[in-house]
Amino acid sequence: MDSFTIFTWALTASTIAGTYLNSKQNKYGFLVWGLCNMLWLGVDFTRGIYAQAALYVVFIGFNIYGWQQWGKKDFDIVMYESHDIDNLIVRLEKHKLNINDTRCLIEILKRLPRY
Repeated sequence: MDSFTIFTWALTASTIAGTYLNSKQNKYGFLVWGLCNMLWLGVDFTRGIYAQAALYVVFIGFNIYGWQQWGKKDFDIVMYESHDIDNLIVRLEKHKLNINDTRCLIEILKRLPRY
């Protein structure tokens, strides 16, 4: 097996790992998946597979968008629901936060100005 074939199989495994991390709602899945997409873009471009290279450009855009939106998710919940503490507790628990972490966050929220 030549080095290029080994590289593409390793890249395939890494891409699957990044996708798995995303499915487990791990933010770093976007980082792994994005880096793999950039490498696949290079592979496709150098091999003349331009349609698939264009696909990876779109995927990289999704990676950037997902990474940016991830940090906003919790903040948006806080801003939107801060006037309703009980509803916020339910929403945070759905995100699988430890109940002690949730209670600590609620105490912090109580001290924030309402919007």
